[in-house]
Amino acid sequence: GEDAECEADVDLFRLRLGFLGVGGIAFTGSVFLMQTLRDVIEPFMWALFLVIALQPLTACFEWICLGCGRFICRCSITRRAKASHGRRRCPLQADVLEGEMPGVSEDVIPGAAAVIGAATTALGMSPTRPADLVAEDGEDWHVSEGDVVGSLCGSCCECMSRIIAVACALAVVLGGAVGVSMFILDGAMQLKEDFAIYELGARNTLEKSKEISAHVFASLPRSVVDEISDKTISSAKAIVSDLAGEFLSNAGRILVEVLMLGLYAMFWLCTPMPLNSKTERIFRRYMFLKGASCLCYGLCVGFVLNALDIALAPVFGLLSFFFSFIPEVGAFFAMVMPAPVILFDSRLEAPLLTLVIATTAQLCLKFVFTNIIEVKLVENDATMKMHPVITLLAVTFFGLIWGPTGMLLSVPLMTYLKVVILSESVPSAYRDPVLIFLEGDRRAPERHRRREALSQAALELGAAA
Repeated sequence: GEDAECEADVDLFRLRLGFLGVGGIAFTGSVFLMQTLRDVIEPFMWALFLVIALQPLTACFEWICLGCGRFICRCSITRRAKASHGRRRCPLQADVLEGEMPGVSEDVIPGAAAVIGAATTALGMSPTRPADLVAEDGEDWHVSEGDVVGSLCGSCCECMSRIIAVACALAVVLGGAVGVSMFILDGAMQLKEDFAIYELGARNTLEKSKEISAHVFASLPRSVVDEISDKTISSAKAIVSDLAGEFLSNAGRILVEVLMLGLYAMFWLCTPMPLNSKTERIFRRYMFLKGASCLCYGLCVGFVLNALDIALAPVFGLLSFFFSFIPEVGAFFAMVMPAPVILFDSRLEAPLLTLVIATTAQLCLKFVFTNIIEVKLVENDATMKMHPVITLLAVTFFGLIWGPTGMLLSVPLMTYLKVVILSESVPSAYRDPVLIFLEGDRRAPERHRRREALSQAALELGAAA
């Protein structure tokens, strides 16, 4: 008995070790493919986000266009009135039903007429011979000219409605992008107009930093302190120059990706592809919850900066809205952006104190929205619940592979992975450790089993009712 039990443990260990090995190989291959195909996958993933977000808007525009088409040309009324005789019918069904097709009759093949009748009905053909179908040479059946016109008009209305709806939806996106760009450009032009103010503020900040350095490094010669300050300023200028050069060098690649994004979205909306319902629900729910949270966060940041009389407060609020879509780290990037404007604004009496107050207020807002509001929103959906450390790890990992795109998609991708793991095809011996790792809670498997039991009981009650 002990030998058999020991052998079973060895087999289980080998099975789990083999599973880990296969999983490691699959993970390594997936990472390699994601890095290699980054230029192809990035615009596709952005298009997926855009299409899922635009589908309700496109459907709304299409409904309006179809209503206008029905009102103008009455094509839908014509099609409904002629639905009883406007379908096509194949000669095979006609011959079988009327006993004109030799070798395929009820005597030779019992039920042949019923089978063929069901098949042709599923194909959209009439199961009986209509009066307006004219036999020609005893073989082909033709629909009358009026039905062809009505069907053609309806098809044209549907096609044109879809095209107009897609064009309107993309125009809304393009208009929003242009509006945001113009808003940010207007802020940049305002900075250019007030350049003298910020130049004076930069000089004042430099002098104060030299005074502070002189107090801190009192034992050092004045020349050494000046050299340290000059090198610090030169390093800051070099960083800004490198960032600008990096952006310009990647401008061509960014333009190609934007073009591919537009093509993906246009063809995807014109001819919709079927998506997994769980995938669509995950992405749409994530965008709705995250978008609502980020919108409130951006508005709060804008109000706080405006209350402190900081220039370009609406612009920084808008940037905070966009950057907070990147989980955990995006808000910190948004906090850094107002720092130079605050420090170098000579109109402020105490720029350094204002910067400290603004940063502290943004940190408090970030804590409230990230650790309270978003957590409460996510708790309503068990599939989106993950430990903050896992979220940060996912942001870092996918950001390393796909850059900003990976940071934005990290939470939906991890949520979809969790949905796959929670499926019934994954044994609990493999599912439970991964679930504990993702949620950071040893009670996660028990909660999952309880939810499954409640869901099954609800289904049984619904079936009984």
